[in-house]
Amino acid sequence: MATERIEVLKSILLDLHNGASAESVQELFNEHFAGVSAIEISLMEHELMNSDTGVTFEDVMSLCNVHANLFKGVIQNVEVADTDHPGHPVQVFKQENLALRAALMRVRRLLSTYETTEDEELLPEIRKGLQRQLSLVGQFDVHYQRREIGIRRVYGSSVSEILYRLNKVYLKVLLISFVIAIPVSYYFMERWASNFMEKAPVGYLIYFVALLGISILTVGVVTFQSWRAANENPVDML
Repeated sequence: MATERIEVLKSILLDLHNGASAESVQELFNEHFAGVSAIEISLMEHELMNSDTGVTFEDVMSLCNVHANLFKGVIQNVEVADTDHPGHPVQVFKQENLALRAALMRVRRLLSTYETTEDEELLPEIRKGLQRQLSLVGQFDVHYQRREIGIRRVYGSSVSEILYRLNKVYLKVLLISFVIAIPVSYYFMERWASNFMEKAPVGYLIYFVALLGISILTVGVVTFQSWRAANENPVDML
């Protein structure tokens, strides 16, 4: 199914590349991509652009209108005359989709430039640019988490349920990180300490204290930020 979809997407993008209008490919796109997430479609687009298919960044951007029309079709049962009005869900979806794709494109181009450049003086500037773009992509994650909190509040979730769910996610990541970091850090500390005639033993207590301290800090920050978001007006978040 995935292979078939990517071939269909390639055909649509190449049609757009050769001058076809968005309206002419809309039906084919709707048939194969109804219910497919925007992230999955974006990954397929990246794969096509990075391979020798002839698909360009401009072709992908021209597909945004087609994708937005598919989303509009999902809510066609609700008669709304101003779907192109700023602030309408269709327009919000379209603008967010464009912004996220543009940020990912800039990251890809900066990585490509970083790999191929021979100018050593240019590398620090490229790294700064990457940091800015990755920070921007991270803001999308924060934005969608706030929106998820608003939706859960609308559907009846309590603040405590939201706090538990978000803390569980971050604590899971923290525990996995510690499971990986403890043996690695222990190995390198032992190697470093082996250069000394006298050395203090590395006890497991230090790892426990570090895990406890970081866990408390993580829970505190996540709880505070999540509590603020959960007590906002859901209308402002959506």
